[in-house]
Amino acid sequence: MSINRLPPPEGKTASNPYLLGLLVFVILSLTAICGYWSILNNTLLGDDFSELNRLYQLPASELWRLFEVCVPTFVRPVPFFLYWFHYRFFGLEGLPSHLINVGLHTGSAFFLYWFLARNSISRLVSFMAALLFVLSPLAPEAVTWSDGRFDTSVLFFIMLTLCLYTLTIQKNSRLAYAAALLAAAAAFLSKESAIILLILIPALDLMFAEFPPGGKSVENEETTSIKKRVIRSFIRVSPFFVLIGFLFVLRLFILGGMGGYKEVQRFGFPRLGAPVHTIIAMMAPLDRILTSRGTVLMMAVIVGFFYLIALVLVVTRWKQASGQARRIILLMIILFISAIMTTYSSFFIDGMGYYFVNSRFFYVPNLAFITLLVVALHEFGWQTRNWRTIVTVALALLVPVYFWGLNNNNRIWEHAAAISYNITTDVPRQVPDPPRDAIFYFQNAPDSQGAHWFANGLPGTINMIYTRQDIKTYYLNPDPMFRISARITVHGDPPTDGYLFSYDRETGHMILVREPAIP
Repeated sequence: MSINRLPPPEGKTASNPYLLGLLVFVILSLTAICGYWSILNNTLLGDDFSELNRLYQLPASELWRLFEVCVPTFVRPVPFFLYWFHYRFFGLEGLPSHLINVGLHTGSAFFLYWFLARNSISRLVSFMAALLFVLSPLAPEAVTWSDGRFDTSVLFFIMLTLCLYTLTIQKNSRLAYAAALLAAAAAFLSKESAIILLILIPALDLMFAEFPPGGKSVENEETTSIKKRVIRSFIRVSPFFVLIGFLFVLRLFILGGMGGYKEVQRFGFPRLGAPVHTIIAMMAPLDRILTSRGTVLMMAVIVGFFYLIALVLVVTRWKQASGQARRIILLMIILFISAIMTTYSSFFIDGMGYYFVNSRFFYVPNLAFITLLVVALHEFGWQTRNWRTIVTVALALLVPVYFWGLNNNNRIWEHAAAISYNITTDVPRQVPDPPRDAIFYFQNAPDSQGAHWFANGLPGTINMIYTRQDIKTYYLNPDPMFRISARITVHGDPPTDGYLFSYDRETGHMILVREPAIP
């Protein structure tokens, strides 16, 4: 397999790019830690315990079972390995789990910076895009919630794949090519949405290697036919299709079918308002539980105005922009559209909720959404000091706004974690050693805090705090139409065969109302 060696990227190169890259990584890491400081010590909650409940008894000699821990829903061994590693060394401590997610999030941002800078986007623009992504208020469900690791993990490996493939193109590196294949496999084994690499890798190869607009000819490219260029590109990208095809077949073999969540299985009739609502939410990612409608609309108008200017600049000044800037814009549009298509029902049918439930589905397209704004304003505007200063100041003003929005949205998760902490400490304190096959009933437990259906994770929570599988857990709800899960929901009066706990909404504590009736 022959890999072209391209000429050096357009633009100037930093005298010490490695030192500058290290400095950028440190700044992004510190920014991420500051942005997520309030949740780092949060207790695990809800489905976090359910995931650990599947893994805590798994010995190191049987790690292959990570491929089947969630049959028949999905095959995602990479994030499950991170869960296993976390419990193996840190137990139920929340800090290491949150640090893993924040680290993955920071890594994706740094890879975005590296990818843009490596492709001759100015380092200031590359850094600004990465910084705004790190502080995006849309990220809490993917980053703050440990179970959002599927999304942080898949984006980390998608961006790593793009960076390694860029090295493959620019340095003729077969080592980078092999590493890119491994990163693509890790991405697909993190979440199925990584299948968008089958679009991104060919697009990256064609635009940056075979048909670079405005680029210098290499190896007599001007005499090479379009057919030969396409064939050459196909030869380079075909191993990615073979690899993901093999992993897809493996997935079907393990699951015995397609698997997947009901959110992505349900294909209904699209509603015009759903995507419009989602785009507005991405421009003003402030959760309505703690933010007024007026504040949300004001931010949407301001940021929307920036996007309108960016759109006008791209359309009217396309030919004036550099070839590299045009390629980046096209690639980010492809990334945004392909990532949105993997969340079809959420984007076209439901839209993003006012309270950002399932907003983690938009974590990947959000990276492209932010990058499009920053690159368009800087690289397609007038290349004068005054214009660049105005744009830089305008985008810099978004940094404190995003920081405030991120902390504001995280308050919901702080509240949910406080509920989780009280449940995980109050229950074992009042019932330290329940008998075998004990039954726990919970009433008045908060079912939703805007961020997460907390009660859905109660069975896993109880199993993990006692490290026992024999205890059965049920959620009491007087509304017969309301079901968190038919498997764990009980309506009417609580049976007398188990422990009954009631959540005191004033104190936030779980109170043992009664013990099982003696037969």
